Amino acid sequence: MDRKYNYKVSVIVPVYNVETYLRDCLDSLIEQTIDKNQMEVILVNDGSTDRSYEICKEYAAEYSFFKLYSKENEGLSATRNYGIRRATGKYMMFIDSDDMYTPETVKEVTDFFDKVYNQTDLVTFLDQPYKNGKKMPVHFRYKYFTESKVYDLNEYPYVLQTRVSVCVKNEFEENVLFDETPNFRQEDQEYNNRVVSRKMTIGYCTKGEYMYLRNDTSIVAFYMYPMYIFETSMRYFETLFGNYSKEVPKYYQAMYIHDLSWKLTSNILFPFHYDGEEYDRAVERIKNLLDRVDDDVILNNPSTDNFHRHFFMNMKHDASFCTVYTNAESVRVYKKEKCVLEEKKFEMILNRLRVEEDQLNIVAFVKSKLFNYAEQPKIYAEIEYNGGTIEYEKQELYLSSFSYYKTKVQTNSFYGFDFKKQLKNVKRIYFWLEVDGQKFNTYYYFMPSSPYSNDLKQYRAIYDRYVIDFRHNNFMVSGHDFDKYLELRCEKTNSLIDNTEVYRTRKKADLLCGKTIWLYYDCRGVEKDNGYYQFMHDIQIDDGIERYYISANPDEMNDALFPAEIRDKVVAFGSNRHKALYVSASKIITAYVEERNISPFEPKERVYYADILKAEIIYLQHGILHAHLPWKYALGRIECDRIVTSSYFECQNFSENLGFGNDRLIKSGMPRFNMMDRNAKPLNRILFAPSWRNYLMGATVDNTWQLTESKFINSDYFRKTNEFLNSEELEKLLENNDLFLDFKIHPIFKPYLHMYEHKNARVIFAEDSVRDEDYCLFITDFSSFVFDFAYLKRTILYFVPDYMEFKSGMNQYRELDLPFEKAFGRMVMEADDAIDEIKKAIATHMLPEDIYLDRMEKFFLPMDNSMDKIYQALSI
Repeated sequence: MDRKYNYKVSVIVPVYNVETYLRDCLDSLIEQTIDKNQMEVILVNDGSTDRSYEICKEYAAEYSFFKLYSKENEGLSATRNYGIRRATGKYMMFIDSDDMYTPETVKEVTDFFDKVYNQTDLVTFLDQPYKNGKKMPVHFRYKYFTESKVYDLNEYPYVLQTRVSVCVKNEFEENVLFDETPNFRQEDQEYNNRVVSRKMTIGYCTKGEYMYLRNDTSIVAFYMYPMYIFETSMRYFETLFGNYSKEVPKYYQAMYIHDLSWKLTSNILFPFHYDGEEYDRAVERIKNLLDRVDDDVILNNPSTDNFHRHFFMNMKHDASFCTVYTNAESVRVYKKEKCVLEEKKFEMILNRLRVEEDQLNIVAFVKSKLFNYAEQPKIYAEIEYNGGTIEYEKQELYLSSFSYYKTKVQTNSFYGFDFKKQLKNVKRIYFWLEVDGQKFNTYYYFMPSSPYSNDLKQYRAIYDRYVIDFRHNNFMVSGHDFDKYLELRCEKTNSLIDNTEVYRTRKKADLLCGKTIWLYYDCRGVEKDNGYYQFMHDIQIDDGIERYYISANPDEMNDALFPAEIRDKVVAFGSNRHKALYVSASKIITAYVEERNISPFEPKERVYYADILKAEIIYLQHGILHAHLPWKYALGRIECDRIVTSSYFECQNFSENLGFGNDRLIKSGMPRFNMMDRNAKPLNRILFAPSWRNYLMGATVDNTWQLTESKFINSDYFRKTNEFLNSEELEKLLENNDLFLDFKIHPIFKPYLHMYEHKNARVIFAEDSVRDEDYCLFITDFSSFVFDFAYLKRTILYFVPDYMEFKSGMNQYRELDLPFEKAFGRMVMEADDAIDEIKKAIATHMLPEDIYLDRMEKFFLPMDNSMDKIYQALSI
């Protein structure tokens, strides 16, 4: 061993508040098969406030190869650098204190490095993620790392070593150090890139494993949003690319595309917290770097979705050089004489197909990369009638919300259509595309909301009067009478006899054939909403329809909600009775349209019933939709046939932005509005009811949100709302004007309620349910609850304490289709400003300003007898 090295390897372990996992990490180092005289483990405590330091002291006292250091908290990079400066081994390895090595790792990796010492400056090995004790898929680099050897990065540009599951040479004063720039979150790949830059090679050892334990519960770490990292990330890549006056090495090009790709799918790529020209300049920076990436690197990058590759291709400034050529066989896109795309036939995505009486409805879209370059196609329905006559119907197209492909920005241009046809005498329907005057065939992918399934080879949909068979990309139509309908259903049910549960449920449903069944829903945790009110209205009508309210709340079975004479019409969600009724229903009338709120089956189970599901789904809504959510609520995204609207704004928004034609809108108003007394005199009470924030919760486990209390208590949302509620100025204001303020925290945030101080005697933490009419002033942020108070013509104040976080996309959405400047009150972002607005409201006797009152009066549709109108619309 060289004299200047005291050990063969130094393993550097930064430690910060990991008492739960630390022993596992340290035990894995004790279990290493390398001679312990050849290994030092450098433990660097970064100012931990839990028992991590005590645990380290315990191990260092027992094992001499553990060397313990402690310092003030400085962050991960500074802590690793502290260890690097004290390392005396020939090689250095890094392991986070909540991860582990397999026993052979250190010995095998360092022995391999000895063999290739002059060929490379960095050796890596398998980085295996685990979650809840189970192995997760590994990084795509291991498609290329297939044997122990040194890889030339010019030949293997996609191996992308972005984490420090590596071994590097210890060069003492010449060591590369980690970047300590605040908010720089690419320190691992920046470090690796500088290490490999001299030789542009990486060694790979097939023996050994870094066990990457993914213990976090949040989907995207709080600090990874562009509001925090966009500038540091862009400066890093601009500096990296700036090192090369001519061609940037393909390895670094691929790393940039990989960075863009995962950020795009995680919805953290674009800096939406910037406005106007500042935003445009930021996007231009992304494009300028893209211009230095070869097209081949984009089109072949294994981490980039195929459709996103063409999104990035179109972001480049030379995208205008792309030319589309069409002949009878294919459509090709050329860029500077090189073909970058060819389509010979086009994929149709079938969202929904159903038949009601004699009318067929198909909702579908064409999914193709071509229309990132080409003009909108023409789509025709070729309809063959019994007798041989053929007609062609050109479809009216709209930009499908699936153009927001796997992300919340538009990446592609997918065109949808909403096809309706009376089926009398129809034999066959086929859809084809026309591009530049040439006809092209189609093939299909079936969404779970359609009756067909490639997995089950299920290509028949059975309805009361018709069967629609899917054969050779054609929809084949055959009519039948009721007896034949029963025969076909029973035949399919009997074919599933080996699947006991499915067979029994279908048998029960078959016995309900011939009955007209309507099901009504609200949502788990919601006591009374539009589904309940419509059910209680309709159940009084003697029209031969069997009606059932599907309850997800066991405590709802009481006389206050359901009189004894209709108690048998209340069915427990997920019960066997619910399953049979769901399969047999003619209509599903629901305030919440998500599948998990209406279907008693898991998606993998539901497919066994899809061929006989026939219900028209009516979305009553539970509030007026004003958030910009095309990727969630557009036609084809939600399994819904008609929507109840309450305002002129909604009618326009659903029609123009979400794909719902006028015939799919029931312009009646929500039932809940009819239960409100617009003439009621308010009490001296203010209601403060902010919405919840997705970014302040962890993931959902078993349908339960995981809490992230440290995030919550350190957020602007909590800090400013807590400051507002406990303001001495607010307390005096309320007391002097004999007012009380009720704070109604969102149900999802209720576990955080204990974190709020409660100093103000005039502030009441409200119950889950409140009476809207009692309040003279309503304070919220972007909650749809605001429309209840606009309907009551109450004064409204928008208090958005984390507006920049909202705008940057850290919540589920980042903009409103009804923006604050066109809404019903003033918007503020600070607690003091909110209090000032309350003062102004008091001075005007809590009456809305004329501009806002005028908007309220013109906003809503006629609301009289909403439930009668809905019933009449469904009975036609």
